[in-house]
Amino acid sequence: MVCLSKRILGILLFFLLLLVSGCDSNGTGEYPFKNISFEDISNLQDEAYTYSVRNITFFIDSLRLSQHDSDYIDNACNKYYAERQPYLWVTRYGARLSCDTVLAWLKGIDTTGVKASRLYVKEIERQLTRLRQRNFDDAHTISEACATLEYYLTKAYLRYSSGQRFGFVNPHKVLNRIDHLEENDIKSPYKLLYDVPTETPNKQFVADAINHIETGNTDAFLKSVQPENEIYYLLSKKLNTPGNTPEQARILAINIERARWRMPVQEKNDVKILVNIPAQRLYAYDLRGDSSCEMKICFGSRKHKTPLLTSKLSHIELNPYWIIPQNIVKKEIAPYHTYDTAYFNRNRYKIIDKSTGEFLSPLDVDEGMLLSGKYRIRQDKGEDNSLGRMIFRFPNNFSIYMHDTNNKAAFFRSYRGASHGCIRLEKPFALARFLMGGKSEAYINRIQQSITYTEEELQENTSFTPLKTCFFDKNIRVYIQYYTCYPHAGEVDFYPDFYGYDKVVGNVLFKSN
Repeated sequence: MVCLSKRILGILLFFLLLLVSGCDSNGTGEYPFKNISFEDISNLQDEAYTYSVRNITFFIDSLRLSQHDSDYIDNACNKYYAERQPYLWVTRYGARLSCDTVLAWLKGIDTTGVKASRLYVKEIERQLTRLRQRNFDDAHTISEACATLEYYLTKAYLRYSSGQRFGFVNPHKVLNRIDHLEENDIKSPYKLLYDVPTETPNKQFVADAINHIETGNTDAFLKSVQPENEIYYLLSKKLNTPGNTPEQARILAINIERARWRMPVQEKNDVKILVNIPAQRLYAYDLRGDSSCEMKICFGSRKHKTPLLTSKLSHIELNPYWIIPQNIVKKEIAPYHTYDTAYFNRNRYKIIDKSTGEFLSPLDVDEGMLLSGKYRIRQDKGEDNSLGRMIFRFPNNFSIYMHDTNNKAAFFRSYRGASHGCIRLEKPFALARFLMGGKSEAYINRIQQSITYTEEELQENTSFTPLKTCFFDKNIRVYIQYYTCYPHAGEVDFYPDFYGYDKVVGNVLFKSN
């Protein structure tokens, strides 16, 4: 498509006059355009058909300034045009062929649970068709069509590539603005509920994306940003299988989005432990073979949500003491059980002076002392200890861990959100045996005896030395995650949204432009 300015029009008319004057005066070789008048080509100087860089820039500015963008990738698009960078999709000769390549990718976004309207698909198609059919008038000029196509296609291209590579929802922003540290104080800081090192777009990603437009290599770039998570493809396959209810389709779309969130490349693991809160289960996989271990869990209540995180398992501690976290002391012990010797004796709690290690009677410690942070409350080890006989430790920012429990009845409940954030294990010894697969049977038996014998039996059996700590000779990563639908044994299982995270993620994923 060639768009002519008034100057070019004048040159055209000049050559037409030359053709007229050069015709044979005797009438031979009759001039073929003698019936064409100026009015017949007057539309070529119409503003609607005049390509104007100034007008295109004006329309792009109008579009970007009318947006209420807050996402990094949208702001990057607006910044590009605010700095008067070169157009990426339109020239004075029309729209580049790469527009069709990108549009084909954008149209496929529906199959992954994201609405095509989020990527302006209909508007891009409309303006591309208008340009190619030269369908302009005073209300729809060529400059406006070029500007609209240019701006929305860049924005959609960056949104799509960033969304597929990093996710359309930033979990750090969304999930870490739900609960306040102080339950009844909206001015208090928010709790950290999502602590997974998740990648996000940056300047280099935007520069690479734009560079692939300029070099005409958009198809290769869009292939490179597709998710690598197998969960993403299995859930997408389920989404595009007939028979889903509207609610199931919504849940699948939200969990497909979770599968887009990527962590930086980590060291090679021998074993991985997946704790899925909505499934209320733990799954351990030996990545060097095909063995696995699975069990029920109890997890943090809605008031004390288990944070989502990843870490590396460090060791198992046998017959642990429980050092009661200060927030539990503050909210559940100090206000109600100060001076209550029966309560402390019943629970086998001891008050210890941190500076001297001295044990103090509950009668000698008032509420202010308990809240001062100078004293700790410790529960004696043993079968009745809240941590049970075994604890699996891994570094994290929350002082949470996986452990045995003295409340075995909790595993028979349909809803097992019962802890202050830790993961309670239905079969801790089975998990220990699985993780210690390379150890001798004698060593495994020693672990079992260490957590089975009572204190009295240990005192009587002086020839047996119980283990206190077990270390691993494998790299074992722990993933505490939140999937309300998940592929398992060839099917996709759906689970309750205990913490209400689906609604929070869905509000952002399904928002209109």
